[in-house]
Amino acid sequence: MQIVSGRLDRPVVHFEAPPSAQVPDEMDGYVDWFNRTAPDAEGPLPALTRAGLSHLYFESIHPFEDGNGRFGRALAEKSLAQNIGQPSLIALAFTIERKRKDYYDQLEAGALVVFEPSSIGEER
Repeated sequence: MQIVSGRLDRPVVHFEAPPSAQVPDEMDGYVDWFNRTAPDAEGPLPALTRAGLSHLYFESIHPFEDGNGRFGRALAEKSLAQNIGQPSLIALAFTIERKRKDYYDQLEAGALVVFEPSSIGEER
């Protein structure tokens, strides 16, 4: 799965998801990381850090043909809710829509960062 723009003869690949055969293992790693970084888990992260990384990590796996953005935002909101102990009462979709270009620029920049998923949230 690729996110591509530009002319047909000069496509710009903004993002390339892992091969579909790799997605189940990537999702297992994501769920393990999400649980390990929860507020009451072994390696808790600050609320906004965890929400942002959670969204980027999920979007980088890109497990679905459609709906990854909605699901990723829902996971970020769940992460915030876990950290504050109640529903967050924010609408990430509304906030993102207001700064849509900035959002996609940052998401693309984050996707270019090479990281070992199992080390997210761990001290180096």
